[in-house]
Amino acid sequence: MKLNTVVRPTLLSLLFLLSACSSNVKHLVIAPEVLTPGNSSLTAKSLNISTSDLRPAQHMLQILKKDQAADVITSQSSLAEIIDNALTSAYKKSGTQVTPAGSNVLNLAINKALISVNQSMLKYNASNAIVLSISIDNGEKTLTKSYRSSGKSEGPLQADIAVLERDFNQQLSKLISNIVNDPQLIEFMR
Repeated sequence: MKLNTVVRPTLLSLLFLLSACSSNVKHLVIAPEVLTPGNSSLTAKSLNISTSDLRPAQHMLQILKKDQAADVITSQSSLAEIIDNALTSAYKKSGTQVTPAGSNVLNLAINKALISVNQSMLKYNASNAIVLSISIDNGEKTLTKSYRSSGKSEGPLQADIAVLERDFNQQLSKLISNIVNDPQLIEFMR
């Protein structure tokens, strides 16, 4: 009898731990891959980059179903950190010196970054939007500019999260590439 009373709490604890492990914590893998030309006219310039997330909610994906609470999914780490790292890497690849004491100060704000899925029993409609704003101070003047990307998709049954994630990463990669290769910004930072 004593063995049974010892085993029962242990089994309950084990079942509790297994059920906790089996609950699937979902995160989107946001990993933009930015292509930059190897030779850029920014080679000797220095840049200080800071990124902030101004979105009212921090989730990246919301799945809306009629008469149910929305399912929300975040990214695996801070979106501001992901974009900051991608932007810094892209500028370094283009020959720019990225340093806290940079002569040009680039502030990037994430205004919107969301995939929204309306899910019904037999189909889904998805839309995504990314809005990034930048301001660059070159010591004399400040330039502000916005970059936007959006897309829509629909299909039968349930939305494939991996496809939505891939599309979002492609859009984000293109926006960051557009910032790094923007002739107006390159000229402004000279």
